[in-house]
Amino acid sequence: MRFSERNTRIFLFLSGFILFFIIGFLSPQWERVKSLRRVLAKEKNNLEEVKTLSRLIQKGAHGKSRAGSLFSLIEDIAKKSGLSGKIESIKPLPGKEKEGVEVRVSSLRTRELVKFLYFLEKTYRLTISKAKIEKNKDGKTFNLQLSLH
Repeated sequence: MRFSERNTRIFLFLSGFILFFIIGFLSPQWERVKSLRRVLAKEKNNLEEVKTLSRLIQKGAHGKSRAGSLFSLIEDIAKKSGLSGKIESIKPLPGKEKEGVEVRVSSLRTRELVKFLYFLEKTYRLTISKAKIEKNKDGKTFNLQLSLH
């Protein structure tokens, strides 16, 4: 069976329209799907951090003092920030109504300092009651002293 010239043109027009629709409409949708998959992966990582923090808080609520759990939490944050070798001391704060710790960190570059403070305040919701930042003699690094609750 042979198509008439008119039917052939209609078939080519519809085929072109469908092809244009697939390329023009679905292609941006595929990019959106890829973008949403990247966001989903990031959110899964955030969820794992929240679960880890929740476990740490629950451990702290069952028999340990909050200062003890703060010690381990600060160590975990330092590891995630790449600062585990730069922590000089972590001490409990004496005589406070709220339990807290004092942390001293040395030789921090600006980016490390910002990342560490961000993790403390935003990710783990710790309260910084006192902060002292001193520039080292080399002019490129900082010493940090924090009181946390």
